[in-house]
Amino acid sequence: MPDHPAPTLPPASPGGVPFDRILCINLDRRPDRWEGFLASATPHIPADRIERFSAFDSQRLLTPSWWTGTPGGYACTLSHRFAIANVFAEGAETALIFEDDAMLAPDFGDRLAAFRAEVPSDWQLLYLGGQHRPRSRPAPVSPGVVRCLGTFRMHAYVLHRSGSALVHDEMARTRKICDQKLADLNPRLPAYAPKHWMVAQRADFSDVESRRHGKDRWWD
Repeated sequence: MPDHPAPTLPPASPGGVPFDRILCINLDRRPDRWEGFLASATPHIPADRIERFSAFDSQRLLTPSWWTGTPGGYACTLSHRFAIANVFAEGAETALIFEDDAMLAPDFGDRLAAFRAEVPSDWQLLYLGGQHRPRSRPAPVSPGVVRCLGTFRMHAYVLHRSGSALVHDEMARTRKICDQKLADLNPRLPAYAPKHWMVAQRADFSDVESRRHGKDRWWD
């Protein structure tokens, strides 16, 4: 995929979300999570703009011997890699990708509008939700925006075409789960986040971690 200069964010499209494609990664056997995501997202994003991407399922997948994480982590990494490959191969310049446990803040639209007004024009990766590594604290760049230096969790992020080849290629050969690998890449591509997260992870059973989380996690 060729490199392109990353522009400033365009004006918001209908529904107030200024990105070409909006995907949610969801397991076929978890319609409950898909419905929960839609209940959270559709007050802010029109339902016809949200595309469901069928996730790879660790219960139906052979995990390679060289993989160092859980089978669920391998399936998650494949899901993100193929979602990225598909959306940019089909011509998108920008893509907003959710996992199905994403829970949007009640004022998500206002927060996104304020964030995008401050985002530097060189951006290639935006986290709308996430968690910063304690030893890689983000650097402030404006009152509402920080530069990510080691941010993980991929329940809500935006990728620009200019950074898509690097992210895809690194995910194709990593032995780490995708969000940890993306955190490693933060110093190599302009990655930004809001000072306060606008998307949380909903309390639910995690198919990646094979355990239940009893409360919503904002990671602030």
